[in-house]
Amino acid sequence: MKRFVLFTLYLLFSVYVTAQTQQGYVKTKGRMSGSGKVTAGIRIAGVAIKQKSGNAVVSNESGTFTLVIPQKSFYLQAVEKQGYVLSDPDVLAKQYTPSANPLVLVMDDKKQLESDRRAIERKISNSLYAQLEMRSAELEALKEQNKITEENYQKLVDQLNQDQDDNEHIIKEMAERYLKMDFDVVDEFQRKVSDCILNGRLTEADSLLNSRGDLSSRVAQSLKEGEAIAEAEQTLQTARTGHQNQQQELARDCYSKYEIFSMQHQNDSATLYIELRARIDTTNAEWQLGAANHLARQNDNLKAEKFYLRALTLARQQTGNGPLLATVLNNMAILYTQTLRLEVAEEYYSEALAIREQLAKESPEVYRPVVAQTMNNLALLYAQQHQDSESEKYLVRALTIRRQLAAEDPARYEPDLAVSLNNMASLYLADQSERSEKLYQEALDIYRRLAVDEKDAWLPHMAAIQNNLSLLYRQSGETAACQQTFTEALSNYCLLGKTNPAAYRPYVKAMAENIYLTFPGKDEQGWQARLNLYRLLADFDFTQYAPSVAQIQNTLADYYDKQNLLQKSEPLYQSALSIYKQLGLTYRSYVARQLGNLSFHYVLTGNFSQAEDYARQGLSTDNTKDFIYSNLGAALLLQGKYTEAEDIYNHYRNTLGSTFVEDLQTCLRLGLVPQEHKEKTQQIIIKLSEK
Repeated sequence: MKRFVLFTLYLLFSVYVTAQTQQGYVKTKGRMSGSGKVTAGIRIAGVAIKQKSGNAVVSNESGTFTLVIPQKSFYLQAVEKQGYVLSDPDVLAKQYTPSANPLVLVMDDKKQLESDRRAIERKISNSLYAQLEMRSAELEALKEQNKITEENYQKLVDQLNQDQDDNEHIIKEMAERYLKMDFDVVDEFQRKVSDCILNGRLTEADSLLNSRGDLSSRVAQSLKEGEAIAEAEQTLQTARTGHQNQQQELARDCYSKYEIFSMQHQNDSATLYIELRARIDTTNAEWQLGAANHLARQNDNLKAEKFYLRALTLARQQTGNGPLLATVLNNMAILYTQTLRLEVAEEYYSEALAIREQLAKESPEVYRPVVAQTMNNLALLYAQQHQDSESEKYLVRALTIRRQLAAEDPARYEPDLAVSLNNMASLYLADQSERSEKLYQEALDIYRRLAVDEKDAWLPHMAAIQNNLSLLYRQSGETAACQQTFTEALSNYCLLGKTNPAAYRPYVKAMAENIYLTFPGKDEQGWQARLNLYRLLADFDFTQYAPSVAQIQNTLADYYDKQNLLQKSEPLYQSALSIYKQLGLTYRSYVARQLGNLSFHYVLTGNFSQAEDYARQGLSTDNTKDFIYSNLGAALLLQGKYTEAEDIYNHYRNTLGSTFVEDLQTCLRLGLVPQEHKEKTQQIIIKLSEK
């Protein structure tokens, strides 16, 4: 499946007082433990700090440094120490103005930072899955209680499925935010809120935020104060500083609310607070971009475009050809691709790529991943336009970069590598099946490794690749491989569906519709294969798929009866009967028919008393199943119960005469009629055959 991914770069801007030098220090970030306590960061000595078009210095034993600033503003080109990385790489993209306040640079041990990332992503992922399951269960309950219509239920389920597709974005976005967070500089209230959100205590986090009062009212009050500040020219600077601090606080609270409601899949409330944050400061390009990204994910394209255009104007004015502008262009291109304005999308992707490639020349460790991401998106655009050669060119370039990144840091970049492999394989699917298969298999191997530790996160990707492989093998005529990968994909989707039925029911349904296409054989092997698959489906949704299990069992049992493999057919007939009984009154007629089938089966086995018993049960269940009278008549006749048999034959002669004759002749041909009853059987056949 080809997917576009939104990448958001968070840029924080500050205002400083002019100075000729800039003091600062380097430290590790303050961390919050599982109990909510903060461990303060420590100063780092021996860090090389280099500014663009300026001097380079090394932090001393206390981690402090002094930069000489030759111009009104400056950029940092590199902050380096062996084994350490910047917690927030975006500091290299920021424009700084000299200030009397120290410039604090936060670094961390690379392994520790990656460990933090995995731990944060795991916590967020667990919370998301718990919230998704809770919401799914709520919808199922509302449907069962008839509190929502089937149409509304399906719409809500479809939205939940869309939310499921957005989970990766939410996890990555939240992980990036909390990974960059230095808890040394976060106040106690925000620490508590962050701790609650990270550990899935969303109600508690919401309660904390609500303890400060209604957020909409607070924002309104803040905006009102902003108007008052504008009237007080003499005290404007002091008032503005306080107001800016308050805006940052409100923005953080709005964003925390947004995170809470997003994780709870309450999208209308999430939209309210992400837009509210954007309203706080309409000159903040990042906040306009955040609102645009959310609205785009909600398919509110007109509103999203409005915020994107505002963010684009601001980014061009404020940062020039920097990372923020590239991100806005990339995400606008995604929107225009989805709304089929492909020429504009191509223009924006190309501009974003040019900016990111230039940034990557200066800071390759920071920008190579987003260069690959933009190339991947541009390749998918060309594929949509059927420009396969252009698509291949950019897919190859993206794949090359991602292979390099995955070799350097497998845990972080192998998932992106798998995406590129899948996209490349899909491009080659039509006419280069061998290359396509190799790429799919490599992607599948990556997802299998990842799923060892995080099965819930990566099993959906495994299932998608397995499904793609089954399509490839079907196309190339490799039946056994097609059926194997199809079975693996269906098995995984059913497994996923057990924990989250609302999200994965459409995938299971789509695969179920292809079972007969994938397993077309009408022999014993084909029926048995289909039976095994429908048993998987029935384990996922008994009511929907168990009838197909029973139907196939009945068909296969009939096949065995015709092959005189009666020991094989009996358990299948009995199992089908058990299923129909479990399905309840709606399947009463099926129960009767199955009892009739069993009665004829026992005629074939020579167990005529058992045949009589099942025939009578069938007729008492539904006496409109006329064929059962033929089974009952034969069972009675072959036990020597002539009078009862003749009563049936005489009563139903006009409607079932030919069926009676055919069944009795079959019994004679197969040698089922005991010697002492042959003469009577032949007499009845003659009588029934008379006009």
